[in-house]
Amino acid sequence: MRNLVTLQETRSTIPLSENSTVRTFVYENDNSKVYYCTDKNVLICDDEDTPFVFDLVEAGLLTETAVIIGMSYITELSGLCIATNTGNLIVFVINDKFAECVGMVESGI
Repeated sequence: MRNLVTLQETRSTIPLSENSTVRTFVYENDNSKVYYCTDKNVLICDDEDTPFVFDLVEAGLLTETAVIIGMSYITELSGLCIATNTGNLIVFVINDKFAECVGMVESGI
Protein backbone atom coordinates (compact mmCIF):
# COMPACT_ATOMS: atom_id res chain seq x y z
CA MET A 1 0.00 0.00 0.00
CA ARG A 2 2.91 2.37 0.60
CA ASN A 3 3.69 2.40 -3.14
CA LEU A 4 0.14 3.42 -4.01
CA VAL A 5 0.41 6.55 -1.90
CA THR A 6 3.75 7.48 -3.51
CA LEU A 7 2.38 6.99 -7.02
CA GLN A 8 -0.67 9.12 -6.30
CA GLU A 9 1.47 11.95 -4.93
CA THR A 10 3.86 11.73 -7.90
CA ARG A 11 1.00 11.69 -10.41
CA SER A 12 -0.27 15.03 -9.15
CA THR A 13 3.02 16.71 -10.15
CA ILE A 14 3.27 15.34 -13.71
CA PRO A 15 3.50 18.20 -16.24
CA LEU A 16 0.90 17.24 -18.84
CA SER A 17 -0.26 19.32 -21.75
CA GLU A 18 -3.95 20.05 -22.14
CA ASN A 19 -4.76 17.12 -24.47
CA SER A 20 -2.36 14.62 -22.89
CA THR A 21 -3.16 11.65 -20.68
CA VAL A 22 -0.99 9.07 -18.98
CA ARG A 23 -1.18 5.88 -21.07
CA THR A 24 0.96 3.58 -18.92
CA PHE A 25 3.49 3.67 -16.11
CA VAL A 26 6.20 1.50 -14.58
CA TYR A 27 7.60 1.71 -11.05
CA GLU A 28 11.30 0.86 -10.64
CA ASN A 29 11.73 -0.33 -7.08
CA ASP A 30 15.56 -0.22 -6.98
CA ASN A 31 15.80 3.54 -7.55
CA SER A 32 12.28 4.54 -6.46
CA LYS A 33 11.52 6.07 -9.85
CA VAL A 34 8.28 6.12 -11.76
CA TYR A 35 8.28 6.18 -15.55
CA TYR A 36 5.16 7.45 -17.29
CA CYS A 37 4.21 7.44 -20.94
CA THR A 38 1.74 9.80 -22.50
CA ASP A 39 0.71 9.47 -26.15
CA LYS A 40 4.06 10.86 -27.36
CA ASN A 41 6.33 11.42 -24.33
CA VAL A 42 8.28 9.54 -21.68
CA LEU A 43 8.34 11.17 -18.24
CA ILE A 44 10.78 10.20 -15.48
CA CYS A 45 9.73 11.08 -11.94
CA ASP A 46 11.47 10.53 -8.64
CA ASP A 47 11.24 11.98 -5.15
CA GLU A 48 13.78 14.77 -5.59
CA ASP A 49 13.89 16.04 -9.17
CA THR A 50 11.39 17.73 -11.37
CA PRO A 51 10.11 15.27 -13.96
CA PHE A 52 12.26 14.83 -17.06
CA VAL A 53 10.23 14.82 -20.28
CA PHE A 54 11.53 13.10 -23.44
CA ASP A 55 9.50 13.86 -26.57
CA LEU A 56 9.64 10.92 -29.00
CA VAL A 57 8.21 12.99 -31.88
CA GLU A 58 10.97 15.61 -31.55
CA ALA A 59 13.53 12.78 -31.44
CA GLY A 60 12.16 11.51 -34.78
CA LEU A 61 10.99 8.18 -33.37
CA LEU A 62 7.22 8.69 -33.63
CA THR A 63 5.04 9.98 -36.42
CA GLU A 64 2.13 12.29 -35.70
CA THR A 65 -0.32 9.37 -36.01
CA ALA A 66 1.59 6.96 -33.75
CA VAL A 67 0.85 6.66 -30.01
CA ILE A 68 2.53 4.74 -27.22
CA ILE A 69 0.49 1.73 -26.14
CA GLY A 70 2.81 -0.12 -23.76
CA MET A 71 6.03 0.08 -21.80
CA SER A 72 8.23 -2.24 -19.73
CA TYR A 73 11.30 -1.62 -17.59
CA ILE A 74 14.25 -3.85 -18.54
CA THR A 75 16.71 -4.20 -15.67
CA GLU A 76 19.60 -5.50 -17.79
CA LEU A 77 19.48 -2.38 -19.98
CA SER A 78 18.52 0.07 -17.25
CA GLY A 79 16.01 1.21 -19.78
CA LEU A 80 12.49 1.11 -21.05
CA CYS A 81 11.07 -0.87 -23.95
CA ILE A 82 8.22 1.09 -25.52
CA ALA A 83 5.66 -0.23 -28.02
CA THR A 84 3.57 1.92 -30.34
CA ASN A 85 0.34 1.23 -32.20
CA THR A 86 2.20 1.41 -35.54
CA GLY A 87 4.45 -1.49 -34.50
CA ASN A 88 7.63 0.39 -33.56
CA LEU A 89 9.64 -0.99 -30.65
CA ILE A 90 11.73 1.71 -29.00
CA VAL A 91 14.38 1.33 -26.31
CA PHE A 92 14.94 4.34 -24.06
CA VAL A 93 18.23 4.21 -22.11
CA ILE A 94 17.48 6.10 -18.92
CA ASN A 95 20.99 7.10 -17.80
CA ASP A 96 21.94 8.44 -21.26
CA LYS A 97 18.51 9.97 -21.98
CA PHE A 98 18.79 8.32 -25.39
CA ALA A 99 16.16 6.46 -27.41
CA GLU A 100 16.31 4.41 -30.58
CA CYS A 101 13.96 2.26 -32.62
CA VAL A 102 15.19 -1.35 -32.33
CA GLY A 103 12.53 -3.11 -34.34
CA MET A 104 9.15 -3.03 -35.97
CA VAL A 105 6.12 -5.29 -36.24
CA GLU A 106 4.99 -4.65 -39.83
CA SER A 107 1.29 -5.24 -39.20
CA GLY A 108 1.21 -2.97 -36.12
CA ILE A 109 0.35 -3.82 -32.56
